[in-house]
Amino acid sequence: MAIWQFQLYVVPSDAPTPLITDDGAEWAALPPAKLAAATDFLREKLGKPKVALEGCEQYGDENGCRVDVVLESTAHAELSARIDARDDARAFIAVLCDLAAAIDCNLYSPELVAKVEAEPSAVTAAVSRSRAAAFSTNPRSFLSSLPGVG
Repeated sequence: MAIWQFQLYVVPSDAPTPLITDDGAEWAALPPAKLAAATDFLREKLGKPKVALEGCEQYGDENGCRVDVVLESTAHAELSARIDARDDARAFIAVLCDLAAAIDCNLYSPELVAKVEAEPSAVTAAVSRSRAAAFSTNPRSFLSSLPGVG
């Protein structure tokens, strides 16, 4: 993931909180009916997906705002979104919030280790508190604040 992208997991509303580990994260898969509704919604709003790898579809701009659908089996799929903090992402954020509402899901930030309300103002506020926003606002200052740099 690029430093200018802020990541959110799309998690079924009745699922447990994602587990964040040193190796990444684990979060609840979407049931098949929600997956079908999600991919239909994404095709309508963001167009045909790019198949990055077998079982991984990307809706949106690879280096910008996008939704990733990772199909681990016919009954197991995970959704996550990446929001580009360099540009105006309001339209994408609105689509993401509408998606979450349409499939009865919550948004979760692994960076902030917190649920993010699926409302554009809440998502925008979360992005503004992220490392992606800090980097995008002032790359030199952000990079010099990293351990061992500057």
